[in-house]
Amino acid sequence: VAAFTLFQILNPQYYTYAILRIPFGWAIAIGAMAGCGGGLLFFILFSWLYFKVGKLLKGKGTFREVRASYAWSMPPWFLGQLFLAISAIPIWLNILSGTSNDVGIQGETNHLLWTLAGYASHVFFFWSFVLSLFTISLAHRFSMWKSFLTFALICLGIILLALSAGLLIGIFLHFFK
Repeated sequence: VAAFTLFQILNPQYYTYAILRIPFGWAIAIGAMAGCGGGLLFFILFSWLYFKVGKLLKGKGTFREVRASYAWSMPPWFLGQLFLAISAIPIWLNILSGTSNDVGIQGETNHLLWTLAGYASHVFFFWSFVLSLFTISLAHRFSMWKSFLTFALICLGIILLALSAGLLIGIFLHFFK
């Protein structure tokens, strides 16, 4: 999980906005801390959600088993992030050479290596997703269909939470203009 997060924070697209507005060192430090913290939080949160929703569907896995099984589904995603990190070398060289505009930094994402790495990253992410369905079903000792239902219920919950938050913010902004 730590290695996955490390390669994810090497993606320069996360830094484009910050690099142009705050000192480079601060942008990298803040991005690395936020990326590592966010990656770990994401992992723990989704492990817990897979555990709890799986239990509602009569799963038998412990939190430790579910967390371990979810971690074992991450290596393909890690490979996808590794491909993106390698393909981002020209972008980092552009940033380190002193490019000071969004177009100069983001323009490097149009090269073939970046495009191919992006497609490969999506393939590896899908592989990781399918693997997570398999490993979660093993941890909870139920079918892959129940594992997929677990994932779908988690997604539905997140969507409903986001819509509720958006609605509340909209109401708040409407009444307190």
